[in-house]
Amino acid sequence: LNRQLKHAKSAFMAKIAANTTQVANLSATLAISRIVDDSAEGKASRRCSELLERNRRLMTVNRTLRSRVKLDQLDPDVLVLVTKGSFSIPRSASKFIPY
Repeated sequence: LNRQLKHAKSAFMAKIAANTTQVANLSATLAISRIVDDSAEGKASRRCSELLERNRRLMTVNRTLRSRVKLDQLDPDVLVLVTKGSFSIPRSASKFIPY
């Protein structure tokens, strides 16, 4: 009985060691594949993540602007220029923005 128990214990320990080694190898492979992932699917995934993050930031800005500015009192042409970045509002004029 002791011999069977010893054999089962050594087989179990060997399986655990093999599993640990396999997990370490898979983790290393996954880390390398994430770094070198230049496939079309990897690029599309990164682009999708970037667009989702940009959309989240824009929605936050939009929510903030809507809570602070009455858009019906702003000149639409100036608003378009500001959003395109070709017109900037001086800080001294910020007190004139309708809230």
